[in-house]
Amino acid sequence: MKTFKSIKTQLLFSLVFTLVLAFSQARILRPMDFQFNPGLDGSEAVFKAYPSSYAEDTSKILQVKVFPLTDPENLLLDKQYPASEAINQVVPHRNKEELICVKVYELTPGVPKWLAEWRVWHTQGKSLWEYKGNPATQRPADFDAYWNKGKAELAKVPMKPVIEPYSEKNSATGNCYKILLPSIGNVTIVAWYMVPKDADTFASPSATKKYPAVQWTPGYGGGQGPIDWTAEGYITLGLNPRGHGASSTYFALPKQHHLWNIKDPETYYYRLAYLDCLRGIDFLASRPEVNPSYIGVEGSSQGGAFTIAVAGLDSRISCAVARVPYLSDIPDYTNWAMFARGFGDNMKDPVSGETVKRIMNYIDAANLIQTVKCPILITIGLQDRTCPPLCGIVDYNRIPQGIHRKLVPDPLADHENSPIMWDEAKKWRDFYLHPIPAK
Repeated sequence: MKTFKSIKTQLLFSLVFTLVLAFSQARILRPMDFQFNPGLDGSEAVFKAYPSSYAEDTSKILQVKVFPLTDPENLLLDKQYPASEAINQVVPHRNKEELICVKVYELTPGVPKWLAEWRVWHTQGKSLWEYKGNPATQRPADFDAYWNKGKAELAKVPMKPVIEPYSEKNSATGNCYKILLPSIGNVTIVAWYMVPKDADTFASPSATKKYPAVQWTPGYGGGQGPIDWTAEGYITLGLNPRGHGASSTYFALPKQHHLWNIKDPETYYYRLAYLDCLRGIDFLASRPEVNPSYIGVEGSSQGGAFTIAVAGLDSRISCAVARVPYLSDIPDYTNWAMFARGFGDNMKDPVSGETVKRIMNYIDAANLIQTVKCPILITIGLQDRTCPPLCGIVDYNRIPQGIHRKLVPDPLADHENSPIMWDEAKKWRDFYLHPIPAK
């Protein structure tokens, strides 16, 4: 039976890792509790909503509009619902395979208030659980050469970490250090290193104990802070790729960084950021207190893409957990989520569009995952509007045969780290990395 203390700790971790997503979206609970079933098994998609527990919500009116994504003027549904009554609405379609958009508004004086939007792939009864992605999502012929060149460039940058004690984050079982790492292009990135006290060779050079290590990376635009899992038996490295968190001191994060230098395969943001993440693994592998046989990577949303990229590019990884991953099957993603519109606009550019498509295929998680060599767990939220569940499904279905894998769908999760996801990730990590809990 779980103690109150363990439950409290788990809830705290759940909150922390939800914040790591940066663009986290918890399921909408007001003015109604929205529950969207995208019909991934080939069944009809269904929009449900239930009255909230707040009396002031009962007088509100919702408007639901449904239309084909390619024909927004052709309304398949335009209906108002009182927030005081439950909604159970099958998403209408035109009896053909196409993307359907569902928009929900709250009727307010003047302009209706936009609340949410889901996009449904109506498949005429065909299951999407085995979907492997858009045919255009393919590795370019020079994919391996592209990444080998990047890794060779990174290797030429001497690591020479600057290590500074950060005692304000020390705990009863661990010590914290701020790590400055030179990365590709001689840009400095910042990481937070938490190490169990009985293995801290900075404080006690004679220490010989070794622990498994996990590198965590942040969600879109967010900062990755220290993560203290020392009591559970882990070393952790909270890594901030260029421009994120404390690394912004050395590299200002461009506005809409996912589009920064998108037409240049050598300087595109995610090429450089993926290599930053590999530099973090270089650091962990260099540390005498890290057991090199047990190095894991984890992250959510953008951090999920970083996780897949590192696991696909670095054979030193022993375990990976990619939560609600971003940057997956980008040709489809541009239609599945509003957030991906910038990718789509650039891929359609009459002058540079073909170049952009090739660059996207270099950094697409669905292509990088094809060389993963370690056990990998992927979580998806069936309510997710930012990185819809098909992103993770495509990733999962492209994992090489023979690799231990697991897909964890949470029917009620939006773009978040839900308790179900957290529990499954912890079990996965503990099974493959063999932590040494504090006594």
